[in-house]
Amino acid sequence: MFSIIGLVVVMGCVFGVFVVHGGNLEPIIHAAPSELATIGGAAVGAMLVGNGIDTIKGVAGGFGKVFKGPQYKKQDYLDTIFLVSKLLKILRVDGPVALESHVESPEGSPIFGEYPKLMKDHTLIHMIFDGYFFGQSQSLCGGRSARYRAQSPPSS
Repeated sequence: MFSIIGLVVVMGCVFGVFVVHGGNLEPIIHAAPSELATIGGAAVGAMLVGNGIDTIKGVAGGFGKVFKGPQYKKQDYLDTIFLVSKLLKILRVDGPVALESHVESPEGSPIFGEYPKLMKDHTLIHMIFDGYFFGQSQSLCGGRSARYRAQSPPSS
């Protein structure tokens, strides 16, 4: 939706400024089909000549993504916030041992089970796990990473 609005804004600004400065749109409208075919054909041809098949497939897929719209909706973001909030509440109230069963096997966790769409997003689940394990390693190091601790000057 926003991509279409963006295209309309660009065209409106370009041709609007042209008209405001005294330009006549009649020759542009008359020449537009052949000019667009020439410029568009040259652009597509240059892209085909200058790139491999993987890049061309990526560009075609990118056009589909632009006009398809965002992958994630508002509810997905809210569900992620609710899931992490529930996990942090368990961590705060019951401690890390209670949270470990949810993190070790999210498929059997009732908390993760409330959000089946999020469970399909393996990148998100791994990000949540990495945050949990990073937090655990931070608490084992006294709040500092081992690298930072090794570089810290000795306390007197």
